[in-house]
Amino acid sequence: MFPSSWLSLLLSDKNSNPESDIRCPLCGERYRICRNGHYWRYQFEGDDRIAIQRYGCRNPTCPRRTFSIPPHPLLPLCRIPLCLLMVVLKKHRAKEYTVNRCARWLKRSWNTARRALTTAARLLDWFVHESSTGALPAIPCLPSAWPAFTRAYSYAFFPARR
Repeated sequence: MFPSSWLSLLLSDKNSNPESDIRCPLCGERYRICRNGHYWRYQFEGDDRIAIQRYGCRNPTCPRRTFSIPPHPLLPLCRIPLCLLMVVLKKHRAKEYTVNRCARWLKRSWNTARRALTTAARLLDWFVHESSTGALPAIPCLPSAWPAFTRAYSYAFFPARR
């Protein structure tokens, strides 16, 4: 069960509109953003796919033409959801799972599991640092906080894609 403070945060956030904070990750434009189709991402298990909305930036001075904000828990350019990355890292750090066992549990190759563990460790270290300075919300999984979190994640881990 969630602590009462988390429950109140989740309940207060359920009516917020995540579309209201859609902005270009490069120039920060909010008002000249239009929907620009979608692409499909597979969910982690099975053959189910979900549509990810693609947006277009109509700011004439911005070199970025399209961008997307994947829904929670999908991270940009990472095929394993955030929650699953954290569970695998927790089990690995607690010495419950070796890399081989993580790979079997994820149904991925050893190399993919090793990369996932490395990514999760880097992501957790980055998040702890950024949230301690107040740059990121304490709970990034809330719908209103997710766009800002994925934007900061993209800036930190993929600076060449700005």
